[in-house]
Amino acid sequence: MKLKGRIKKIEADRGNGFIQADDGRGFFFHRSHLEGLVFGELHAGDEVEFEFDEFRGPTTPKALVATIVRAVSQESQP
Repeated sequence: MKLKGRIKKIEADRGNGFIQADDGRGFFFHRSHLEGLVFGELHAGDEVEFEFDEFRGPTTPKALVATIVRAVSQESQP
C-alpha cells in the first residue's frame, strides 16, 4: 500500500530520515530505500510517497519503516 507524506527530518550524518505521513503516523527511512531520489537533495517538507513495513531489530522494538520512498508522481496528484 502506498502512502503520502512529507520529509520531517533528515539525519545526513547517519544516512537516514523520518517521514510524517498524511495520516499522522511517523516512518523511518534509510537512504538505501530511496527510488529516483538523491539523499543529499532531500529537505524537510519535501512531499513523498512510500510503501512501508514493520521492522523489529535484535535490540529495537517494532517500528514502521518506509521501504520504498519516491517523489510524488504527477498522476497521483489531484
